[in-house]
Amino acid sequence: MRRMLIGLAVGLLTFTSSAWAGGPIVIWDQVVGNTGSESDSPNLIVAGILASPRWFFVSRGRVMLNLETGFVSIKIDGVSDAYHMTGVDHVLGTSINAPARGLIVCNASERYGTPTVIPTGEFVFADGDVSYSGVLALTDDCRQHPKDLVFLLQLAHANGTYGIAWHAFGADRHIR
Repeated sequence: MRRMLIGLAVGLLTFTSSAWAGGPIVIWDQVVGNTGSESDSPNLIVAGILASPRWFFVSRGRVMLNLETGFVSIKIDGVSDAYHMTGVDHVLGTSINAPARGLIVCNASERYGTPTVIPTGEFVFADGDVSYSGVLALTDDCRQHPKDLVFLLQLAHANGTYGIAWHAFGADRHIR
C-alpha cells in the first residue's frame, strides 16, 4: 500500500511538472465578481459577452494557463450571490452551488482580429468554492498575444444552459 501511494505521488508530481513545463504561463492572481452596475456598458462587453446584471462577491481566486500545453488550473473560493429575492429561499450572501465554466478570451481587445472564446470543461461550485484543471486547445492568437487574454467566469442558468453573460473576471494578470 505504501509503495502504491509513493508511486501515485511521484506520478502526480511528474504530470504536474510536465503540465507547467515550458511556457509562457499566464496567471491571474485574483478573480473579481461582477458588480452589475452597468451590465450593458460597452466597456464591459468582452467578445460579445455581456456582464451579468446580477452582482457577485468572490473572496479569492487564481487562474493559471500554460500557453504551450494548454493546461489550465482554476481555484476560486467564496463566491456568493449579491442578489436578494423576497418570497424564496434566496437571500443576500447565499453561497453559489451551481455549474459553471471558465472562458479564455483570446484577442480580447480585437487589435489583432476577431476574438476567440475557448471554454473550459464544466465544473460545479460547492458552497461557493471550486477547483478545476484541464487542458484547452489554444489557438495561435492565444499564444501569440498573451497580453490580450481575458479570463471570464460564467455560471449556468437553472436549466443548465449558458447565456451570454459573464459573472466574474480574472484580474492582476502576470505573464511568466
